[in-house]
Amino acid sequence: MTTYAPPRRDVMIVGAGIGGLSTGLALARAGHAVRVFEQAPALGEIGAGLTLSPNAVHALTALGVGKALDTIASEPRELVNLHYQTGAEIVRRPMGEQYRAQYGAPYYHAHRADLHALLADALERVAPGAIVTGKRAIGVASSATAAEVRFADGSQASAEMLVGADGVRSVVHQGLYGASEARFTGRVAWRAVLPAEAFADIEMPASMGSILGPDRTFAWYPLRKGTQLNLVFMSRWDQWADEDWRALASRDDVREAFRDWLPLVHRLIDRLPDEAILRWGLFDRPPYEAWHRDTVTFVGDAIHPMLPYMGQGAAMAIEDAVVLGRALEADGVLERALACYARTRKPRADAVQEASSARANFWEKSDLAKLTENRKLFDAALDIYPYDPREVPLETA
Repeated sequence: MTTYAPPRRDVMIVGAGIGGLSTGLALARAGHAVRVFEQAPALGEIGAGLTLSPNAVHALTALGVGKALDTIASEPRELVNLHYQTGAEIVRRPMGEQYRAQYGAPYYHAHRADLHALLADALERVAPGAIVTGKRAIGVASSATAAEVRFADGSQASAEMLVGADGVRSVVHQGLYGASEARFTGRVAWRAVLPAEAFADIEMPASMGSILGPDRTFAWYPLRKGTQLNLVFMSRWDQWADEDWRALASRDDVREAFRDWLPLVHRLIDRLPDEAILRWGLFDRPPYEAWHRDTVTFVGDAIHPMLPYMGQGAAMAIEDAVVLGRALEADGVLERALACYARTRKPRADAVQEASSARANFWEKSDLAKLTENRKLFDAALDIYPYDPREVPLETA
């Protein structure tokens, strides 16, 4: 009896962020020839903390790096949400072992740079030399049998398959479907990571949590085995003048935006040196209908950018990578495999994208006195966590 063996493909990936490296690792582990093109001259992920909820941990386990997460990540013991002026508890929930038992995987926080390095090292071990830096994509072309990428240095590359993993302003997506600007949501986030010892004399209400108020959210959680604290201040911001989507910011800006908040928030803000604060514009797009064309498909923010209120941006990109790898294994006809991937992932990504926007609007617009009456949006993330991309049925037709 002949055993089915899907073809091993030559694959280009544009973008070596979390989604691009996860995709490269998923496909390289399956035996595909992978090249990941990154515009930066050297690898190095700028950023702060990110959430690795149980669904993301399931996906990273599928990529062979699940056990290594415990060496870089922090596992919060509990979560709390507080009222911005009274400090009253809206929700308090135990995590830790309870989440491991309930979802079959831990809930972690990790520094983006640490996860990025973990994935890059794993890919280098499986496919040495797969990551190619200093390659800024400026155009793409595709046909029924191949794809081509043009780079700013005048070079070009071709392969039988291309994955756009180049973020919310994806050159790959614009090259296939035309230019369209990412949509500024009217919100910004100030982010800072500092040694936990800088806040040693400040008693935090829980190891992680959020404080909720009109048009604003403040969140905190531990990083790097609890040695650092990640602080995120999100606010409505009517005007966005910066061309870059992240910029150095002033502590005074944060203080002014949260001027009528709890003393705890101002004690934390007062500890922030200006050079440690980055301001990020929060951009998104409506859900895309087209997930693939010819031999090209997409992962992560290039196809489903979302607001950070559910902590699922990185998780969705990593899930994409695992399901794409499974779809290629399940069907040797590339067009059918990419269609299968899109059918399997689009409903999930659309739902999480919608939930992330809904939570932002709910947290920042609702009558805060009624927050405890509507647990549905507080608990929405809990419905996301059981998803395991290794086991979800593939939508083959």
